[in-house]
Amino acid sequence: MIDNLRRRADGAVDEQLAGDLHRQADFLEAQMSRYEEVVAGIAQGNDPRLIARMTQETNKAIHEKGFMPFDEAKVPGVDPENYWYVANEAAPPPYRVFHKSGTTPRLMLTPDANHGSGYRLVEDLRHKSVHTFAAGTSKADALQWLLKPGKSFGPYRQMLLDHKLATDNEILGAMMAPGGVTEDVLRLHLKKAFRQRVLDHMIYANPTNKTLLSAAESTQRFQTMTKGLNSADYGSLGESWYAMYNKAFGKGDNTLEAHPRFFDEDGGKRLPDFVERNLDGNTVVEVKSTREGLSDRDVEQIRQSLKLVEEEGGSVTTKGGESLEIDGFRLVFTQQDGAAKSLDDIEDLYDAFDEVDFKVEVFLASGSDVFSDMKSLRDALR
Repeated sequence: MIDNLRRRADGAVDEQLAGDLHRQADFLEAQMSRYEEVVAGIAQGNDPRLIARMTQETNKAIHEKGFMPFDEAKVPGVDPENYWYVANEAAPPPYRVFHKSGTTPRLMLTPDANHGSGYRLVEDLRHKSVHTFAAGTSKADALQWLLKPGKSFGPYRQMLLDHKLATDNEILGAMMAPGGVTEDVLRLHLKKAFRQRVLDHMIYANPTNKTLLSAAESTQRFQTMTKGLNSADYGSLGESWYAMYNKAFGKGDNTLEAHPRFFDEDGGKRLPDFVERNLDGNTVVEVKSTREGLSDRDVEQIRQSLKLVEEEGGSVTTKGGESLEIDGFRLVFTQQDGAAKSLDDIEDLYDAFDEVDFKVEVFLASGSDVFSDMKSLRDALR
């Protein structure tokens, strides 16, 4: 595949197409190298890699200070003979930390005024190792473990029960044998088993014959069903629900394609939620399912997408390898509260990219509405 992409790029008349093809080949080569590293680690029975936890402070440090060298002088208490840190400025976060014994703890950046960088790398003690179920653990016992306070499957199960989408017996029936499986794998497997049932209930009055709810009913059902969920579940379901909602209630001349890619100004790969094909141009779409407003990381993500639109000839590459020139950007809030708490950030972005086709879509009580200026947006959110 890589050789074929290189040959196509070398024979391409269009310079933009040639560049896109070479970038695809570069991406595949990087993935192949990483895969070879993983296989080598597994073959030795010792895979020392660790992706350090991404925190708000880590993200801030990356954007303000760049990558920290991993050495004893700048990271007190770390034995440089046992730990080392790969500072790859061409790669996006999170950090890659290695430990020669293969027992690397989770690491994170924390503010430290005594460091010239303003941060130091420390062990993240907030997160214990993932629980693995012992051989012979029953499904019923595993389910009780997943339902402990603070674990994300409890609210998910309650949503299934409340909306009559599953019973506990059905949940147990969908569960894989837990012995030797981590709780993360078991939980994700269960959520996946009921995911389409959940999404269909958010769109259809009758999923069997595909009778649609109204746009307002679908919006209300999505917001009600996801109210108590873990933020990751909420965000994931929000993105998938939006794609289904757009297909059911959107314009007939547009098509959403998930997770195209482009490279930002620093060479980092970006994966927006969607690219929307329209008869009058293509739009990058980011969906935010938040009640608390945009994070700093969200704002930076949006900024990079707006820079892409601003750039002459800016394009994304679809999963199928097609290059699409981008003409606009739409920021979607599935919660009115999240949009209201983001108004200052949105206004700053409008000011910085006043020549860009930048729209904000907000799901209000009656369904979604799209805004192209701050006054109409603020008036709608009062």
